[in-house]
Amino acid sequence: MLFGIGTRLAATAANQYATLGVAVPAGGVLTDPNSNGQAAAVAAHIAILDQALHSLWKANFFHATIDGSTLGGNPGTTVDIDARLPPVAEFNNGTVSLALGDLDLTINSPGSSIPLSVGVRAHTNVTLVGNTLSFTGIVLDETHLSSDVIDLTSMQQMQMQMMVASLAQQVIDSSLNNALPSLPIPSFTLPASLAQYGLPVGAQLGITNPSLTLTPPHFVLTGGFGIQ
Repeated sequence: MLFGIGTRLAATAANQYATLGVAVPAGGVLTDPNSNGQAAAVAAHIAILDQALHSLWKANFFHATIDGSTLGGNPGTTVDIDARLPPVAEFNNGTVSLALGDLDLTINSPGSSIPLSVGVRAHTNVTLVGNTLSFTGIVLDETHLSSDVIDLTSMQQMQMQMMVASLAQQVIDSSLNNALPSLPIPSFTLPASLAQYGLPVGAQLGITNPSLTLTPPHFVLTGGFGIQ
C-alpha cells in the first residue's frame, strides 16, 4: 500500500521581498520509499524542510538585531541582519546543505556603521530524535562578504569573516533545530471494532523502531509495522 500526504506550511507575511515560492527540486515527489523490503517506510520530501525555511523567512525570522559581543565583537557592537532571499536546503553527499544568500548585515559600533553583503553555504549531519530531525555538526563551507560603501582592509576582512561565521552558525542552528515542526509520521488509532481480534483499542498503529537514511530527494524512515 502506497499513499501520499500533502503538506503546506504558511506564515503571516511580514517582509515585502518578492519570492518565486518554495524551492522544490526536479523529479518525482511521491515515490516508493520502501526499496529495501522493510515492513513499513515513510518518506519526507526535502521540500518540507524548504517550506518551513521559506515560512520562517517570510515571517521575518531572519530579520533581527544581535548583540555583537556574543559573536566575538567588542562590547557595544550590534549587528543588524536582513535576509532578502529565503534559505534553501538540499541533499549533498549524505548531508543536508544550506544556502543562505543576499544577507544585508550592518555592523554598528560606537561612532561607525559598516554595511555588508553576505552569502553563506554550510552542511550538517542529520539524525532522528523521536519524530524530530536533529541537525548536528554544522560546518561552514563558504562565507562571502563584500561592501559597496567602504574598502575593507585584510585585517577588517578577517575580523568580519570571523564575526559573520559565528553569526551564521547561530542562525543556521536556530532555524534548523529550534523552529521546524516534527516530521509527519502517520499513525492510526485502533477502533473498538478491532477489539475482537485481540488488538488494543485506542492504541496507535504505525511504524516501529524507525531508522533514518537520506535518499534524495527524501528523508526516509524504515522499520517495523505494529503497535507503537
